[in-house]
Amino acid sequence: MYGRLYDWLATRSSFIDPGPIRDIVRDHIVEHSAADRGGSVLGQVVTERRFHSLGSLVDATGLTRRRLFLLLQKLGYVGEKATVADWGDLVFPVGELEAICADLADPVLLHDVAAYVSASKAQALALYRSGIFRPIFPAEERGEIRRIVFARRHLDDFLARIAALPVRTDDDVRRFGTVALAC
Repeated sequence: MYGRLYDWLATRSSFIDPGPIRDIVRDHIVEHSAADRGGSVLGQVVTERRFHSLGSLVDATGLTRRRLFLLLQKLGYVGEKATVADWGDLVFPVGELEAICADLADPVLLHDVAAYVSASKAQALALYRSGIFRPIFPAEERGEIRRIVFARRHLDDFLARIAALPVRTDDDVRRFGTVALAC
């Protein structure tokens, strides 16, 4: 990407001091490329990763390149007109995708959600269809995504909200409905 300038700064500039241009180019590379944490860019170690490449996300999630590319396209991180030829140029912000990588590392499948939240299958499906349970990758049409998965942290947040609700007493029977009615 940087051609002869990078080549000169990386190898030949040890004989002639390049001045501040080395720091400017290094900062630009770290701030705009998928430089891995702990890697070296123009003689300095990268302390913080700012971007992921498609390859590093494949390593982090365990998904295939094609599947991850399509899912990122669905989330809006990749343009609809992007092609396989663009895979090498794609970079993604670390902060936004770290949560998705963590969610994909330990997801809950749609058929396991009912057991996870201690509900019936019909109740879990009703909560999913109403939008209370949001999958990691939303499906706009039936059959669009083969394996609908949910982030454990979203389901845990739902369970925490339920745990924070007040406990019903016998005096409150008329004011509250059942869980089945809520679903």
